[in-house]
Amino acid sequence: MLLFYIALHVQIERARVVAVDTVSALRNRCGIDRPIRACTQFSAYSLDASCNSSDDGWSIRASAWIAPQMIVLAPEAMTHEYLHISDVRQSANDYLRVVSAQRYGTANQCEDAAAREIAAFGERIKISVQESNARRHPTKYHH
Repeated sequence: MLLFYIALHVQIERARVVAVDTVSALRNRCGIDRPIRACTQFSAYSLDASCNSSDDGWSIRASAWIAPQMIVLAPEAMTHEYLHISDVRQSANDYLRVVSAQRYGTANQCEDAAAREIAAFGERIKISVQESNARRHPTKYHH
């Protein structure tokens, strides 16, 4: 069981905070045209995935690195933005748990799957952000 926990690692860097002093600067940096006081961007990330053999087949050992950036007009909005970071962290943990639970019959199958996961990680981050926005702003985001 210890190996399972070692295999799941999500490192979230401390959010880089960029202060802006106008609503238009905030909207331009965030790419959002509705009223907001801050936003968090997740444009820096990576997934490392390698394969390990065990008695029940091959599995992916994965770790993720994510560096959020907050664009802030109103500092009191940062508390809310940290909720988005927490949501993305949890989503990434859940994702790595699923990826690491899969078993493959050969090293090649595992390595192919690991390569696919690495390539798809950016899309997974985008989905996580969308899910967090839908959760934290239910009237603004419709499924």
